[in-house]
Amino acid sequence: MREIGQVVSIDEGMALVRFERSSACKKCGACMMSRSQQEMLLNTKNTLGASEGDWVQVDIESPALIRASLISYIFPLLMLVFGLVIGYLLNEAVHILANSEIAACVLGLLFVAGAYYGIRLFEPRLKKSRVYAPRMVALVDAPKREIKTCEETQTIEKPFRED
Repeated sequence: MREIGQVVSIDEGMALVRFERSSACKKCGACMMSRSQQEMLLNTKNTLGASEGDWVQVDIESPALIRASLISYIFPLLMLVFGLVIGYLLNEAVHILANSEIAACVLGLLFVAGAYYGIRLFEPRLKKSRVYAPRMVALVDAPKREIKTCEETQTIEKPFRED
């Protein structure tokens, strides 16, 4: 997935890049932004020596994006189902609670919480590997379009070229 954004700030070799939400991004909802928010901010390594105000193309490799989605969404879902089944079967065998469905729900929620806790513990390791990190791939000309910000509306006259 490739997006074009503007560098907002540079700090210790990292660039904060502002993107306008694309139509694909609006439908995804993974970043949990409201529908009214039109901009996203992303912190990425400044490998191209971009300056504040430069326009850059940022790439997130598709296999990495798919793996990150699996880790974030499918793993907790599988843990929920696993917890539900184990909770139900365990309560049927041991009779801890009078209602097996309640035991299944409790254990399912505990397994989901454990999944998210495990992801959170594993996150620093993933950040160090930079496999899932977006990376700058090119400095580009500013797109010709109207950019709406809180301060004012600006029109950039440079041509926009996308590959």
